[in-house]
Parts: sequence; structure tokens; C-alpha cells
Amino acid sequence: MRDYKVLGGLGAVFICLSVVPYIGPLLTLTGVILLGLALKSLGEPQLFRDFLLWVAVGIVGGAAAALLVFTGTLPAIKGTGAPSYVITGAGLLLGYVTGVVQALFLKRVFDNLQRLTGQELFGWAGKLFLAGAVLLVLGIGVVVAWAGWVVAAVAFFTAPERLRPSP
Repeated sequence: MRDYKVLGGLGAVFICLSVVPYIGPLLTLTGVILLGLALKSLGEPQLFRDFLLWVAVGIVGGAAAALLVFTGTLPAIKGTGAPSYVITGAGLLLGYVTGVVQALFLKRVFDNLQRLTGQELFGWAGKLFLAGAVLLVLGIGVVVAWAGWVVAAVAFFTAPERLRPSP
């Protein structure tokens, strides 16, 4: 049972290190995989499903948003005309909505971790993820979400070894 603490804590730390130049994306991917392994090891199907939904929404929504933004700016990139602000704006809006939906799934994961472990910091991490996604439009959301990963790392490393019994 101790594995979830180490895997989850390291996963959160690696995600925090996503800001490291050049290797940040690799560290993020490693962190997400470690976090997934930690959650899978807990044997709670809903917890792992919410995690997978968080990942899937990010991949599908992020790719669709990136495609719209690229399509909208392609004429300007090619030098054949002005960018389509409607398409680009739709892509940015889709990216924002995707981030909020992802944060809702991640908050559910961390709320369930709090319920299973009794560690209140998991609940705080979930709140920071959601607040970060909503505040992204103000420019401070990235910092708030990053703080959520710091809190999540501390929560994993300080969580109890044994889970609470299910009611």
C-alpha cells in the first residue's frame, strides 16, 4: 500500500517540474504515468476512471483546440491572408473549456483520495486545480494549478499508509 504514496508523490513532483526547459514535456508525461500507476494500485475503479477521463479529455480537447487555432492562423502563417479570428477564438475557447472540464475530473480524483486516506491536503489540491483552470483567463491560473501539484506532492508523501475502510 505504500507504493501509492511514492508513485503519486513522485508523479506530482515530476508534473511540477514541467517548467524545466527542453525536458519539461517528458517530465510531465512521466509524472502522469506515475500518478496513473499510483491510482491504479489503490484498487478503486472510479478513481482510476476519473483519472483516465482527465487524460482523455486533455488529449482530445487539446488536440481539437490546437487544430482550430492552427486552422484559424494558417492563412497568416502562409502569408496568403488574414487569420480567421472566429476560428482562432473558437479554438482558444475550446481549450479553456477543455481545461475546466479536465480540472473537474482531477478535482474528483483528489476529493476521492481525501475520502480514502483522510488526508485533507488532497482536497486542497483539487480545489487549486479547479481554481487554476478557471483563473487561467486572468493569467494567474497556471501558477495556482502549479501550486496544486506542489500540495498534491506533499499530500501523497504525508498520506497514511492504510486507506480508510469503505462505508
